[in-house]
Amino acid sequence: LFARTLGMRADLDSIIEAIDAWHIERLDAFDVGGTHGQLVASCGFDAAVVSDLTAHRSGPISNWTFLPIMLRQLARWRPVSTRVVADEQVVSENHTGLCLVCNSLAYLRSSFDPALDRSMQDGLLDVVLLPTRSRIGVLRWILKAMHGRHLKDKRAIHVQARSIALSFDSPVLWQLDGESPPGEASIERLHVQITPESLPVLMPVDQQAEEY
Repeated sequence: LFARTLGMRADLDSIIEAIDAWHIERLDAFDVGGTHGQLVASCGFDAAVVSDLTAHRSGPISNWTFLPIMLRQLARWRPVSTRVVADEQVVSENHTGLCLVCNSLAYLRSSFDPALDRSMQDGLLDVVLLPTRSRIGVLRWILKAMHGRHLKDKRAIHVQARSIALSFDSPVLWQLDGESPPGEASIERLHVQITPESLPVLMPVDQQAEEY
């Protein structure tokens, strides 16, 4: 997903061209309790999908790999109240639904891009809140996001900040960059802090004029 966002390719010629050109961009990353991420940190439903996938996967994965896992976790999903604070300003006192803290466009293996205008060079995180208390509501948000329509919904909340603090009324699973995190999988609080220009990246030649 990181490579897709930056337009990187796996063929040898493009790698050699990038090495010859040697153009380095310093991109933003983020810190979650001492663990660094580049893409997305989130809690709840999608984190449960990631945890389930980690426990049961065998070999390469595809979009179809996620389908039975998503349906299984959808049947088990229960709304958890979340307090969301961005740069010490309360965004929501009682959010239920999907909650994603984004540093990149790409997330999952599908076209699900939570923060459509996301940049990895603006020194900010994007928080996307998609509120619902029902399983059907979760599914609707995912389908809207896969078609790029979720942020057009008036119920969606999208804010930018350098620091995001989440607290939950009961323990929830969390994930980092599509992987189960080190340490405790279930948490009651999560703090995400941007670390601007902390990741030096060798850029592909045909993407060196772009901003990410």
